[in-house]
Amino acid sequence: PPPVPAPEPAPAPAPAPEPAPAPAPEPAPAPAPEPAPAPEPGPDQNPPG
Repeated sequence: PPPVPAPEPAPAPAPAPEPAPAPAPEPAPAPAPEPAPAPEPGPDQNPPG
């Protein structure tokens, strides 16, 4: 019988490189407003008695 020719190997499809997702920019945290200091009670606001 005639020699059977070797089958050519099918070329493996090159996988398409997926683009790396760009990292979402994190929003800068808003600075917490400092609480205003409570006014010290004077003699009028805190009468003795």
